[in-house]
Amino acid sequence: MYIKCSLSFYFKYLAKINKDNDLAVLIEKEEVGHVYTGNEINEFQQLAEKLIDNKGELKIMAERSYALSYRMFSSDQAARQIVNSLSIYL
Repeated sequence: MYIKCSLSFYFKYLAKINKDNDLAVLIEKEEVGHVYTGNEINEFQQLAEKLIDNKGELKIMAERSYALSYRMFSSDQAARQIVNSLSIYL
């Protein structure tokens, strides 16, 4: 159980997605994780091992992820978007 939980922490920062996915651009631009678009399990494993070995990078990505989440999905941001949308009618 401990291994499964600790590994799930690392895989928040490694995404296997289709090539040309908009999410890949966001992840790379915001530097909140790593994206893998290939099909080779060995390459994916190497990326996962690299992440596990670099706890400093993980901490930085976690901080960036939190900031991105707040900036894009917080209730404050949603309220701002609603107010801005409604302000064109005033």
